[in-house]
Amino acid sequence: MGKNRLPLIRTACGFAPRIARTREYNQMKHAVQELLCCFAAFGLIGAGAAFGEPKETKTPAEPKPPIHTVKKGLFRIQVDLEGTFEAQATSEVFIRPETWTDLTVLKAVEHGVRVKRGDLLVALETEKIDQAIADLETANRLADLSIKQTEEELRLMQASTPLNIAAVERTRRIADEDLKTFHEIEGPLARRSADFMLKMAEQYLANQEEELRQLEKMYKADDLTEETEEIILKRARHAVERAKFQLQRAKITRDQTLKFGLPRRTESVKDSAQRQNLAIGHDKLALSLAVNRKCVELEKMKLGRVRSEQKLKKLRADREAMLIKSPADGVVYYGQCVRGKWTDADSAAEKLRVGGTLSENKVFMTIVKPRPSHVRATVPEKQLHYIRPGLKGNVRPTGYPDLKLPAIVHKVNTVPSCGNRFEAIVTVAADRQAEQLAPGMKCSVELVVYEKKDALTVPDSAVAEDEFDDQKHYVFLVEKDGKQKKHPITLGKRTEKRAEVIKGLAEGNRVLKVYPKNEK
Repeated sequence: MGKNRLPLIRTACGFAPRIARTREYNQMKHAVQELLCCFAAFGLIGAGAAFGEPKETKTPAEPKPPIHTVKKGLFRIQVDLEGTFEAQATSEVFIRPETWTDLTVLKAVEHGVRVKRGDLLVALETEKIDQAIADLETANRLADLSIKQTEEELRLMQASTPLNIAAVERTRRIADEDLKTFHEIEGPLARRSADFMLKMAEQYLANQEEELRQLEKMYKADDLTEETEEIILKRARHAVERAKFQLQRAKITRDQTLKFGLPRRTESVKDSAQRQNLAIGHDKLALSLAVNRKCVELEKMKLGRVRSEQKLKKLRADREAMLIKSPADGVVYYGQCVRGKWTDADSAAEKLRVGGTLSENKVFMTIVKPRPSHVRATVPEKQLHYIRPGLKGNVRPTGYPDLKLPAIVHKVNTVPSCGNRFEAIVTVAADRQAEQLAPGMKCSVELVVYEKKDALTVPDSAVAEDEFDDQKHYVFLVEKDGKQKKHPITLGKRTEKRAEVIKGLAEGNRVLKVYPKNEK
């Protein structure tokens, strides 16, 4: 009570010099002094305080630094990792069509259903592919008929080509013979014939004129009547007239033959022979090319038929694959397991609904054999040096925190899988307790990476490194007389809180818990 009221009373008194020196002030001061004396009499305040004596102020002593006593005990380093249960035996389900791309779902088993090998997982719509197969089968039958027809045409062409070439050769030979005959026989004969016909016309005219003269001479001396004479002479004169016309005609014909007919005939025969000589090579080549073209055409048809048969075979395989069956016994999981994590499950569920469309060559379902299983754990890079095959520990499922399963590290991947994180495969002891665990569940992996029952340890904060050699370490040793000195030690294992001392300290030694900052 006195301690609480004393500051208030002193404060009131402290304001006294600032108040006017009145009678009321002197009376109040006297009353306060009497009150302080009463407090002092009951021991509520000290006598010096009652009479205004100043209280002596003491400087507080500096706190002593905390000291750690070295002793032997259990030193354990435990690493906790995040992990995921993963089945050792899984079978990915996907469809890899050769040619067909319309993959519409008719029905599919639900996620989480247990199936056996050969059970139907997904049925796809097949009406369109069935029609495509039927159309291709018909086209192949027509192609077979076309091939047979072309083969027959080729056979006839190959048989007739030598005959056609012989005919071309014969035509050229005839043309050459005609040209030779014309030059040697027909041309000269035509010229002689024209001359001879003219000569015959001239002779015929001379004969008719002579006959007419003789008749006229004879009729003058005979006894024939004038009527008879006139008829015979008339006929003779007509014969002479005809002979003159024939002679005139023979001259014109001869001139035309020599000037036009014979030269034109000569040019025509020469041109025909030349054309035949030119055509013979072209015709032979054309006949040969026609046979070769037919051979290539037949080869193309056969190649197309082979490809069509291959396409039909692929379509039939695609048709069979559109009834997707389970490749193994297990549980149906939608999506794909990638490094212990299930991906695309929602997308797969959308595709597997009735009317959904599957993507070719993409995993949409996985058949999982729940047992045996292991844990895929993620190892931070800074803890990688602790983890090694054969290391023992425990696994605690996130969904069943009271469940503790013995485990052992089977494999450590020293190549990072994502960022600076590494992976370890941890084998888990399977028992009845683990029956409720399923692949994809999360867990924590507790691994004791180092353990020593009689280790000498100090707080990690008590240790300092040499600024020039990080292999040298020191503590501040506290001797019995309280003196402190820098002391070298050799460290073993070390954590963020504790450090193992394997040389330099003994049980019972005392060191500063925190190494002085100004001492290195």
